[in-house]
Amino acid sequence: MDNILLYQQLAHWYHLLIPPQAAQNEGLAYNKLLCDAVAGRPRPWSLLELGCGGGLVAMFLKQSFVVTLTDISPTMLDVSRQLNPDIEHLPGDMRTLRLGRVFDVVYAQDALCYLSSAEEVRQTVATVAAHTHRQSVVLLCPDAMAESFAEYRTCTGAVGPDARRGRLDEWNHRLPGYRSGPDYVCDFVYELTQADGTVSTFQERHHLKAYSRELWIGLLREAGFHTELIEFDRRCYPRQGLIARRH
Repeated sequence: MDNILLYQQLAHWYHLLIPPQAAQNEGLAYNKLLCDAVAGRPRPWSLLELGCGGGLVAMFLKQSFVVTLTDISPTMLDVSRQLNPDIEHLPGDMRTLRLGRVFDVVYAQDALCYLSSAEEVRQTVATVAAHTHRQSVVLLCPDAMAESFAEYRTCTGAVGPDARRGRLDEWNHRLPGYRSGPDYVCDFVYELTQADGTVSTFQERHHLKAYSRELWIGLLREAGFHTELIEFDRRCYPRQGLIARRH
């Protein structure tokens, strides 16, 4: 994570490369799903997000939940605070985080694909379990799972109030040598236009993992959760997620 341009040197461009509206479909869908899942419990409802990144989805979750955001990158926490100054932000690694408190909801999304081994998935599930109570709901939405992996391309961008413009081209795909395992890559191309019209381009490759539903569900079961596969509509990415509750 330390050497990833998007999360470090280019972080001050993040919301021009991936503007808040890019997360609207997912954010609204997750918010409704989770509100339905905890309906009947007394408010306020608390929610912990692991690996919040730029805080895009949190913009929608905070409409209904008292949100605590965590991320391994202090830089990305600063980026998220720009959108969410009203939310608690805490540094923390999803593999080892222990806040000493529990939440009505624990949620994580694309950061899950950066977990580099099945053991790191197990560690993250242990973190989830450590922050839940008997009636908690867990929503995990990795960008990809092995059974449903499909290559895709996206393009996002925005113009800022300072006249800077950002554009991000993203291509998620498997390399020829990755056909039989969880590995895939995301190739990013960043186009940055300064207010004076000067254009710079950068590119980098993120090495990611699409773990199987079997692995996720098995580890959640070991941790005491019953898990269901959730299908979202075609406007959302990822299209699938896992929702879990205590046995």
